[in-house]
Amino acid sequence: MNQVAQGYAVIAVIAIAGFVLRRTGFLDESAVKLVHRLTFFIATPALFFTALSTADVHTLLSTFFPVIAIVSIVGLILAAVLARVFFREQFATAVATATSASYMNANFVGIPLATYVLGDATLSTPVMLFQLLVVSPILLAIFDHASSGRVTVKSVLTQPLTNPIIIASVLGAIVGLAGWQTPFIVAEPLRLVGSASVPLALLLLGMTFHGDSVFAKGNRGPVVMATAVKLVAMPLLGWVLASQVFHLDANTTWVVTLLLALPTGFNAQNYTMRYGLSDRTARDTIALTTILALPVMLVIALFLAPMG
Repeated sequence: MNQVAQGYAVIAVIAIAGFVLRRTGFLDESAVKLVHRLTFFIATPALFFTALSTADVHTLLSTFFPVIAIVSIVGLILAAVLARVFFREQFATAVATATSASYMNANFVGIPLATYVLGDATLSTPVMLFQLLVVSPILLAIFDHASSGRVTVKSVLTQPLTNPIIIASVLGAIVGLAGWQTPFIVAEPLRLVGSASVPLALLLLGMTFHGDSVFAKGNRGPVVMATAVKLVAMPLLGWVLASQVFHLDANTTWVVTLLLALPTGFNAQNYTMRYGLSDRTARDTIALTTILALPVMLVIALFLAPMG
């Protein structure tokens, strides 16, 4: 439990620093875009290539992937049905709300959490890979169809190939599975650049909260529902599947349950904003789940964290 509190404290201090830098005007809106590009296109791909090229990818994916996959899909469907039934949202808008309820922040919170709390940055990899390789193409296909009335197989299959994190992760996994040794002149620069990913991501997280008006009238119902699915239903289902269905060991069950309590990821807002679908719900859910994730994780740690 102390490990979670201390790890989250590290995350909070750097994120607050990012907020202060933005709030005081030391960094302007252009800095947000710059830090985002550095993090998304350079530092994080370098981090994941370095981590996966030296990790036991087969073991990692075989133990984590099934639970992550099932819970992600169930969370998405559950939230979409609730949004459709209780808030009378149209199909595309309900899916957008469900995205806010189920899409996890595996980058900007997941990597620091895995690094500082769990001790291994690659532990957020199954979440990220499943979301980027499976969930995102499905969601974008639905949103494309809602906006244009048509969707192509090419657009669905090529969408993951435009993401540098996916490309770097796949290349790193190939190197790791093949047992190849990356030359020092390549590996060391990538390691150094990748080490900037976590602090940059945390600064960016704090910077993005500047100017947000959270929990505005008109969308409180969907936001509360999405937050409940994200921080209560998904971790609870993950714990049940990990411990009772897949019979994972205590440490793995703890790790999976904690990762499933990650707050809503920024892509939820990126996708919904791009298609004009419920982006305010996404923004407010991101803010609320990010704030409430700490107490939820502390409760999870109280019951599931290994002793010692």
